[in-house]
Amino acid sequence: MSDRSTEDAAQAGRLRAELEVARRQAAFLSEASSILVATSLDHDATLIALSRLAVSRLSDWCVIHSVSDEGTLERRAVAHSDPRLTRPLTELVDRALNDQWRDLVRRVAGTGRSQIVSRLGPESWFDNAGDADVLAHAATGTAMITPLIGRGDVLGAITFVATGDRKEYGDDDLSLAEELGRRAAIALDNARLYRQAHEASRVKADFLAVMSHELRTPLNAIMGYTDLLDTGVSGDLNDKQHHQLGRIRTSARHLLQLIEEILSFARMEAGAEEVRLEPTGAADLIREAALRIEPLAESKGLAFEVDVQADDVTLYTDPAKARQILTNLLSNALKFTEKGSVTLRLRTEDGRALFDIIDTGIGIPKEQLDRIFDPFWQLEPSNTRRVGGTGLGLSVSRRYTRLLRGELTVRSNPEDGTHVTVSLPLKEDVRAG
Repeated sequence: MSDRSTEDAAQAGRLRAELEVARRQAAFLSEASSILVATSLDHDATLIALSRLAVSRLSDWCVIHSVSDEGTLERRAVAHSDPRLTRPLTELVDRALNDQWRDLVRRVAGTGRSQIVSRLGPESWFDNAGDADVLAHAATGTAMITPLIGRGDVLGAITFVATGDRKEYGDDDLSLAEELGRRAAIALDNARLYRQAHEASRVKADFLAVMSHELRTPLNAIMGYTDLLDTGVSGDLNDKQHHQLGRIRTSARHLLQLIEEILSFARMEAGAEEVRLEPTGAADLIREAALRIEPLAESKGLAFEVDVQADDVTLYTDPAKARQILTNLLSNALKFTEKGSVTLRLRTEDGRALFDIIDTGIGIPKEQLDRIFDPFWQLEPSNTRRVGGTGLGLSVSRRYTRLLRGELTVRSNPEDGTHVTVSLPLKEDVRAG
């Protein structure tokens, strides 16, 4: 074989080797991304997954640190290629981490630039080398420290340590480690943002719950004294005074309903909503909802019609939640109906109880039907709103309906009114007899 042929064959061999290395690196990063995505909403799980990925391909052991704004170094995860040594290594890192290692990690985290360190012994990592006897074979070699950079912020650094027969780290190893770090940092940042959003949601729900309880206490007192005055306990009232008390009572009930909406939303956001199923007469739910709504309809001059096509139907449901669903939907229908009527109908179909709420109001544009169940969303812009409300009634109603294993559907056209149907299951089609 000629020298040229030998050189070509060698070149082809080198290219095949490089392609194989590139293929393996791509496969590793692809697998790493899948693992990190699977854990991306759990900060601690992501760190553990990252440390295990590091010792599966890039190092014999590794340590992940986070660095606070004040420069405080915090050990977050440790892994060893021999799982039996992970625990003693973790204890050693927590007990005897030396200033040299701390300074290296801080430098990498501060500059965002990786660093390779060669010819290391136990004294490079730990203040008392004697503590490292059990890991003496694993504490010598070469290391690289790479930053964890997510969305422009340095979240920490990971130390990769190669020991024994493993060759010293080079530029290819560093590039692979940095790419792994970038992907891990994105997962960590997602976990951080998720945790912050969850905490913000919890704080908001707690605030809403506390404020709603505080508002409900004086409101109950107002309603109680209104009822006492209306009975004539403190003296006879004339017709005008009775009418005025009626307006106070109607407004207080409306305010109480708004508070109940907020409380329900807060409980659901906190995951504290409980369902208590029991046999419940569907006609009873209709009558109780109607009693709450009739004064509101009367105050607006609207016809309120109740059509019970099957008054012997028994549901197996949570009556308080079913009642609130109907009350919320009826109140919403009344808010957006200026003339005409609101109808509440009960019927059965295919082993389910169907509650229809039909109004002759302004209707809902087709492009907005998907948004009406979003919390705090209002059909009318805030600067032109003609009706009040929290924007929670429909959202709470749909969530409650789903908790009760039911369905809530809406059909509507602008200026043509709206037809809402709540479908709740019957327990083996049980009927009162």
